[in-house]
Amino acid sequence: MNPRATPASPLSALPFSGREAASRRFVRVSLVLLFALATIALLPTSLAAEETAKMTVKLDGKTVFVPEIKLARKVNPVTSFLFIGSWESAATATVDQKSLCSLDLKNNTLIIAAPEKLLKDSKTRVLTQGNSTAFLDGITWGRRQASQFAFKVVSGRRQPAVMELHTDSDTVIFNNGAVAGSVTASGAIGAGGRGYLPVMLEAGENIINVKQYSRGEPRIRATVYLDHSRDLQAAWQTQGGLLKKLVHVSQGRAGIPELDWNPYLGNFSVTLEVRDVSTNNIIFRKESARRGKLLGDETQNFVPGIYEAVYRTQNDSASEYFMVGNPSDLFEELKGKLSSHDPDAESKLDIEAQLRRAGILLAKDNYTIYDRLWQEKITYTFSCLATIERRLEEGAVNIAKDQPGLHIRGFASGADDSLQACRLFVPSNYKPGTPLPLLVLVATTVTDTSRPFIEGPVMADHRDALLWANYAEKHGFALLWPGYRGNPKGYTYEAARIDEAIRAVEKTTISTGNASACMRLAAPDIMPGGWFRNMTGVSPPLSTTGRYLILPPKNWSSPPRRRRNGLMPSAPSRA
Repeated sequence: MNPRATPASPLSALPFSGREAASRRFVRVSLVLLFALATIALLPTSLAAEETAKMTVKLDGKTVFVPEIKLARKVNPVTSFLFIGSWESAATATVDQKSLCSLDLKNNTLIIAAPEKLLKDSKTRVLTQGNSTAFLDGITWGRRQASQFAFKVVSGRRQPAVMELHTDSDTVIFNNGAVAGSVTASGAIGAGGRGYLPVMLEAGENIINVKQYSRGEPRIRATVYLDHSRDLQAAWQTQGGLLKKLVHVSQGRAGIPELDWNPYLGNFSVTLEVRDVSTNNIIFRKESARRGKLLGDETQNFVPGIYEAVYRTQNDSASEYFMVGNPSDLFEELKGKLSSHDPDAESKLDIEAQLRRAGILLAKDNYTIYDRLWQEKITYTFSCLATIERRLEEGAVNIAKDQPGLHIRGFASGADDSLQACRLFVPSNYKPGTPLPLLVLVATTVTDTSRPFIEGPVMADHRDALLWANYAEKHGFALLWPGYRGNPKGYTYEAARIDEAIRAVEKTTISTGNASACMRLAAPDIMPGGWFRNMTGVSPPLSTTGRYLILPPKNWSSPPRRRRNGLMPSAPSRA
């Protein structure tokens, strides 16, 4: 017997004609089985798709219809709207800009195509501002959901408008079924819990459909602006500024700074001034700056340096920093200018902290020149260094003293005399010598303590600091991020480190009153910064006691509703 011989199959034992017939039967049976298996595998998906793909709601004209908003004036509140529903929403990295429904007004139907589960008691019906709160309170809200509501705007002509939405979450707006614009949670929070979305209203009917993500109950309130009073906010929210980019390395035509915003703003323009931070001189003015290059002449460009663009409209203003030239070359130039001065001891600590911060941002692992957040941080840091150098040139002593704005300050540790850093904001209404309320933002859990505070996640979150600064400016108090040296876990903090930072601020920058009993007063009521970090736009019960601004948690039955949306939070920045 040949051990390598292949065993005969049952078919080979049959005569040739029998084998042929059996083979055909075998093939047919196999194909049937394969088809059956495929059908079974697809059956649950098909049924699920059929169940969630479409649901038709009849517009009866009584309780279910699309309310019309009359454009009777320049500012038109949305007093009634069709609440379509709220659905569970899984956390995603980006906003899903697909509508959950479509309106077929010819057939008076609403076609809902939501893949997720409808929330309990979330029924389609017309609501007004008078009864919407009670209705929404009756819905069982989950951790994350997407809600959709609609209203109709009839315009006599084609014209730009800005929709103001009360939201602290990612929101997408549709006009007649097409995406008109969107705002991110951080953008809305930065504007005090408002989304400003440009919409080009067409002549005739405009069905405005809003998809709004939220944690817990959403806030549904909208206003249609035709008076251009919200144009600057809407333009700013497009990308967190008006300049298309903030770092311009190229010296050619491609390196000329360019303004950019949503084209639905129509003929929107701003009055523009460009200030050279190093000299504090205005070097460029334009009365009506529109989208496009700042300089029309292809042979022109700003010389390498750090600049501030200041924008003004009839009722609003804003500014942002930008740079022209290679960041590494500009940094070396700044270091060279600073080294030519002999500042006082306190100023040296601040300069050293700012130089260290700039070096961290320019390190290979952190150098992300095309990232907008990195551009904001590097231009801010360079502007601080350029301002310091200019003030030293003017003969200033203790450059941090009584200076308003957001700053990084250095101080010597009493434990080992090492350089430590903190972040400080001083409101513009501060009067030197007058005690100023101070809110201390304590670091919560920090998982990577191998990086010191100056390059850790708290310092890296520059936009969050700006949100806090805007709130503190509005209410007239100072902010201090004292940092950490150990390993903060949960809601613990380092009392000795905080006390050192406060005393350094009082010695070199501002007066906060009597320095005695600082931790006895503050410790029971200090709130960790992360607990209500997105509080901008909310008016909490603030009270001043001595040198601290106390935020008493006992006055709140629950945390403020300034929460992040239902999306996955963005990855923490390296620097």
